[in-house]
Amino acid sequence: MSLWTRSADSDEEKTLDIEDTRKSPDEVDQRRGNWERLFSRAIQRIPVKYRESFVLREINELSYEEIAAVTGLKLGTVRSRINRARNHFRQVVAPVVEKGVDF
Repeated sequence: MSLWTRSADSDEEKTLDIEDTRKSPDEVDQRRGNWERLFSRAIQRIPVKYRESFVLREINELSYEEIAAVTGLKLGTVRSRINRARNHFRQVVAPVVEKGVDF
């Protein structure tokens, strides 16, 4: 990126080259897509028994009470399943995050 400046001592204009370190929109989209694929794979690895409650909570943002009403499960069961699902999700995602992978 170039920036035009005017010297304080004269009317002479100078060009300063400033490096643009921002990612391009294509790079941002690709990175977002990579993270979405990782999250999708992580969700698919959650056992089916726990996955529904997890998705209703983390994706659809339902409350625990709403999830219990939708699924017919007891509130304690909903909390337990979401906790177990989060642990499964974490096991898949954590190694990628810990390696500092920058998609």
